[in-house]
Amino acid sequence: MLSQATIALGKVKALLEAAGATMADVAKLNVYVTDITKRVEIGEARRKFFSGDFPTSTLVQVAALVEPGLLIEIEATAIRPPR
Repeated sequence: MLSQATIALGKVKALLEAAGATMADVAKLNVYVTDITKRVEIGEARRKFFSGDFPTSTLVQVAALVEPGLLIEIEATAIRPPR
């Protein structure tokens, strides 16, 4: 779970940077997992990408994700300051 969470958050970071934003601009995370008992590992991954106050987040356990083998899916909402 930790590696998939790290990869997912890394992709979020790359997409934000491509749009001229940063992880500090993330206001909300929706995290979908197949095993909610792994929430400590998800927290470890989040600490690699966020400092200070974490964005608001929702953690939901689901029966399955779109691809077999996926354990986590992360949706981020960011608010980029005006330029």
